[in-house]
Amino acid sequence: MTLQTIAVNGVPIESYGLTPLNYEEWLSAPSVKYGTIAPIGRMGVTPTIAGISYTPKPLVLGAMTAGVDLPTDRASVGNWLLALQGRLEIESVDMPGRVITGQFEQGQTVPFGITLLSPQLQIKGTITCHDPFWVDRSPGTFGGPSGSRYVVPVGTAPSILRYWLCGPYTTPTVTLRDRTGVAIATMRFSDTAADNTIVLDVVFKRLDNAQRIDRYVSGVRSAVNNGYGYLNPADGFFTIDPLDAPTIEVDSGSLACIGWRGWQV
Repeated sequence: MTLQTIAVNGVPIESYGLTPLNYEEWLSAPSVKYGTIAPIGRMGVTPTIAGISYTPKPLVLGAMTAGVDLPTDRASVGNWLLALQGRLEIESVDMPGRVITGQFEQGQTVPFGITLLSPQLQIKGTITCHDPFWVDRSPGTFGGPSGSRYVVPVGTAPSILRYWLCGPYTTPTVTLRDRTGVAIATMRFSDTAADNTIVLDVVFKRLDNAQRIDRYVSGVRSAVNNGYGYLNPADGFFTIDPLDAPTIEVDSGSLACIGWRGWQV
C-alpha cells in the first residue's frame, strides 16, 4: 500500500483503521553526552568531543480509531499493538526514503464519546529509538576508475559509508578534497596486488558543525590473507565541513562506494 502518513515496517497506520493525531518528539534532536578531560594545572574537568555519545530518542505517536463500534475499534487497537512488537522501522510521508528504527515500550488507550453508542478510542505510545537518527532506507552507490573525483554523500547526522579499493593497484592513495578541489587529507596504502581489495568502513559524525570520522577500519582481503587494522580517529582523515561538498578519489585501481546518509530530523 502507498505510504499515507506514517508506516511501520512498511504498513501504513491507516491500514489498521487508525488516524494519526500527534507526532511528539519527531523533530527533536537527540541529547548529546560529551566526554570530559582534566586539563593540566586546573581543577575539575572540561567537555571534549572525544567519547561523544547520543541518548536514545523517545518517539511519541498518537492515533484515533474510526468510531465504528466498540468491538471494531477494540480490534483496531489490538491489531495496532500487535504490529508494534519487535524491531520497528518507521517512515514518514514528509521524509520518504528515510527511516528510523526502534522498539515500542509503552502505550495508553483512552475512550471518549458515548461508550456504548458511538465510542472512539485514542491510543498514545512511545517508541524508543536507540539509534536516534533517520537514515536512508536504500544506500547510494558511487565510484569508478582512478583519476576521477566522486561526491561523498553525507547528511546531517552519523552517515555510514563503505569504500572498496579494487585491484589491480599499486600503492594506492585515497584523497579527500573540498568543493574547490583543495586536498583535505590523503591516505596511502603500501600494497601492490592484482586482485586484493582494500576495505574502508567509515562513519561520518557531525560534531560542532563539522563532519569527522567516528569509526575507521581498513583491511586487505585476499584468498591467502585477511588482515584488518584500526586507525586512530584523531588522525583527522575525513575531517570535513558539511558545506565543503567533499569528493573522494584514488590514483590507482578503482573505487567502489556505498553509503547510508544519516539525518537529525
